[in-house]
Amino acid sequence: MKFSKTVKAVFFMTSILFCTAQAQRIKVQGNKFLVGDKPIFMLGANTPWNKWNDFGNNFTADWWNTHFQSLHNNGINCTRIWISCDGANASPGISSSGAVSAPTQAFWDDLAELFQVAQTNKIYLMLAPISFDHSKPGNTNAASWKAMYGSAANRQMFVDNYVIPLVQKFGSNPYFWSIDVGNELDWVFENHGVDTNNVFDLVARVSIGVYKNSEVLVTLGTGAGPKYLSPTFGVNRYLRIFFPSVT
Repeated sequence: MKFSKTVKAVFFMTSILFCTAQAQRIKVQGNKFLVGDKPIFMLGANTPWNKWNDFGNNFTADWWNTHFQSLHNNGINCTRIWISCDGANASPGISSSGAVSAPTQAFWDDLAELFQVAQTNKIYLMLAPISFDHSKPGNTNAASWKAMYGSAANRQMFVDNYVIPLVQKFGSNPYFWSIDVGNELDWVFENHGVDTNNVFDLVARVSIGVYKNSEVLVTLGTGAGPKYLSPTFGVNRYLRIFFPSVT
């Protein structure tokens, strides 16, 4: 088979871009993060929002660009962002029965800008798609978000209509480092009356959805670490959910 010079050039440039993207992708090997075959130390910040519920609502790309420039110039290589702060806006949507619908196009457009800014400034992103604030008593749509947790079908809709499209749209960007399934979700079962097993079922469903559709990593933060992770102050709730034989 013969290729024209133009086709060869396009193929060559595509190969370079693919290899560059792959080289920047963070992966896990043992207890280390690697970029290519070299370890990387994640020196991070927490930038949960600029304006509450920024994305699809009140996003300012210039602010994020300036912020990421500042992080990069000060040796920071990653940050954590809540892409939905309390579920009061339409991204993602939710019905009174807890059925989750896809975010608006404006939401996706804002995230596209965010990822471009992140890649330009070499800042890896950890995105939190939900927070304990969604089901916090008194917040807009709190009852609806509790209903989301309470139904297996609704929890799967959260994954199918929100999380999977997120990684399908942006998972090819090597600066999409990871998903923190939710901001401090232990408060959801600690304070909001949601069944613990339902919260962790959502975590498992999100993890499976991300794993099957991207190379993005998945983690889960905690707001009450000493209580739920330390045998000194209590049982390791996280291990007991996934490994019931652990005491």
